[in-house]
Amino acid sequence: MNLTCSVCGSSAVLSITENGETDAVCDACVRKRAPYSGFPDFIGGFKKAARPTKVCPYCEITEEKVVATGLVGCPLCYVALESAVELVLKSVAAD
Repeated sequence: MNLTCSVCGSSAVLSITENGETDAVCDACVRKRAPYSGFPDFIGGFKKAARPTKVCPYCEITEEKVVATGLVGCPLCYVALESAVELVLKSVAAD
């Protein structure tokens, strides 16, 4: 398997998989990120930032819950969580 570095795009020498997502890094990026630190600090330097969760300001349901259940919490969710509602509708229409 030939991986490319997720930082600079060159040939990777290390692959890190966490929560089903794989990041690969080359030798140069490994040395830049963690020349003296321990392994846990090194891995933390490559973790992707969590995507902020949208929440309906009226009923406080999250977009993840709307996508997972296919249900909105209140009529105002259609506006507040429009992208999640569209995703659910597209998946229902595809079936």
